[in-house]
Amino acid sequence: IVGIFLCLKVLSSGNHEYVGNESGGYMVKRMMGQTMWRVWVVAVILLALIGGTYGNRGRAEAVEMPMISAVESVGAKVDMVTIDMWGRFDHLAGDKEKQEELADAIAALDGACMSSYEEMRGGRRMIRRSCLRQDSMMAVVVAENRCGNEGREVCLSVRLTGAKSDQAKLAERAEEIMRAGENFGGKMARNTCLRGRISGKLKCKEKTDHIEKILTHLGAQMITIQNSKRYVTCTAYAPQIAGAVQLSGEQVNVNIALRESGEDTMVYLGTPLLMMEY
Repeated sequence: IVGIFLCLKVLSSGNHEYVGNESGGYMVKRMMGQTMWRVWVVAVILLALIGGTYGNRGRAEAVEMPMISAVESVGAKVDMVTIDMWGRFDHLAGDKEKQEELADAIAALDGACMSSYEEMRGGRRMIRRSCLRQDSMMAVVVAENRCGNEGREVCLSVRLTGAKSDQAKLAERAEEIMRAGENFGGKMARNTCLRGRISGKLKCKEKTDHIEKILTHLGAQMITIQNSKRYVTCTAYAPQIAGAVQLSGEQVNVNIALRESGEDTMVYLGTPLLMMEY
């Protein structure tokens, strides 16, 4: 970027020489000045586009990266990342064609749709799309349900799953899915969960200590904690993490669980909540 500006500065400073007689030199100088203004405008636009591209990537990874480093701060190796998104599209109730269009538009963002089918269960229609890559998986469901006496509701749910090495791609794809859902008139929400593994079993006190270390790493304040012989789970709130849900009158956007799994200890971290089995 600095190089671009320096080059433009050199070019613009070299446009003040007169060519030919005074009148002709003035015309050349004026034309070159106008040309350089156009170059400056184009450069500013290009820089804005470049900045916007990397800015969006930064926002996409803003949630997942601190979560990964928080889990790794207790010695866990992150082996799974899931991002869940959902939204309401009640204005599509009764319009099967539009619901299929929504499902196809979301699946097309992955570009590797492997299966597509529809099923009916007790008056509930579900349109499903499954996309499987070598590095990740995406499941899309558009469901229309009866909603008491208030008519019908249409819900979209999408789950992206991949490894730690895929988190940047998953985050970017999640941003695309959120925008696509909003373009269809839905109000979208998002949830991110990580799973990590610590070699060896931890005692209850050690699990609690690990949770406190993760909370410190995230700058989060603990709200609730539950202990049992095999697992410890807690909820918390971190001001620097966007989004929260209300639980028993408290704002919650961090959910942590540690439990035994064979000879290892699994670490789960979700924001705002854990939406994977533990």
